[in-house]
Amino acid sequence: NTLKSKTSSVWNSIRSSVSTGISGAWGAVRNNAAQMASALGGVAAAGAAAVAGIALQGGFDRALAIDNAKKKLAGFGHDAKGIASIMASAQTAVKGTAYGLGDAATAATMLSAAGVKSGQDMTNSLQAAANVAAASGRDFASVGTIFGSVAARGKLMGDDMLQLTSSGVPVLQLLASHLGKTSQEVSQMVSDGKIDFQTFSDAMRVGLGDSAKSSGDTFAGAAANVRAALSRMTEPLMTGVIQGAVGLFKQLAPAIDGVASALGPVVPVLAPVIAGFAAFSASGLAPLIA
Repeated sequence: NTLKSKTSSVWNSIRSSVSTGISGAWGAVRNNAAQMASALGGVAAAGAAAVAGIALQGGFDRALAIDNAKKKLAGFGHDAKGIASIMASAQTAVKGTAYGLGDAATAATMLSAAGVKSGQDMTNSLQAAANVAAASGRDFASVGTIFGSVAARGKLMGDDMLQLTSSGVPVLQLLASHLGKTSQEVSQMVSDGKIDFQTFSDAMRVGLGDSAKSSGDTFAGAAANVRAALSRMTEPLMTGVIQGAVGLFKQLAPAIDGVASALGPVVPVLAPVIAGFAAFSASGLAPLIA
């Protein structure tokens, strides 16, 4: 009986210890799980806020770039139909790439100003610029500036070619392949000003193939596509905000001018008083009197 009693006592002690340990461990697991869920909830909330911020900022930037481009195109004499055609070309050029419509629209205004016609010519030129941007790692806007320079001059010059070749674009080789000539012959043609914009643009578009679309398959490109999708989602909202702000600013400017005109006769009287207060404050006496 004594042995049985001792055995029972030891077993009960072990069972109690195990039960207490399991209970404590389970409590710790539950507490940690709750803390983890709370932390993850905070991360999720912060992530949602960040995504919303990216969407709103991207939508505003996109709407602003498109609005500026349309205003510039209208200033160049394009009617609503022509502007719609150019914007459609910009959309086609960047669809499925890592680039945004705002950048393409800005480039389109430069090309239009340089004489590139609306329609297929504009679409081809913007696609060529997108290919060069992808192959060189440069942003679309800077490549658009180079294309605009070549189009405005009507021919490829050495300084424009150097900007591209220094960024890794094999311009001479692409032109040579396109024209069926050697690189040396093409180099001489560039020096002689015999490579016109159309030839240059076609060589970049055809020779670089799907470089622009391939950029969308990279991590950075895929992330850019997500940002572009978020921007497209909020662009209509931001367009309304911009248009409303323009109307407000138009009303504010005359009102501010009116206030300035009303204050005009008072300014000479107030100027000495304001100057006196400023000098008094700078003297260090103001804190002592206060």
